[in-house]
Amino acid sequence: MSRTAEVVICGAGIAGISAAYHLAVRHGVRRVVLVDERAPLSLTSDKSTKAYRIWCP
Repeated sequence: MSRTAEVVICGAGIAGISAAYHLAVRHGVRRVVLVDERAPLSLTSDKSTKAYRIWCP
């Protein structure tokens, strides 16, 4: 296993996962590392303070 990375992303929420995806798939970055103390996507939209899920007319 390689011990180097081209890009390190802090945070494995939706923004971090999206950034990793776009860097790897769309821009060809081969060594992307996600760093987070929690499991990926465990602290995302329904638990954030943005509360856009309940924002409806």
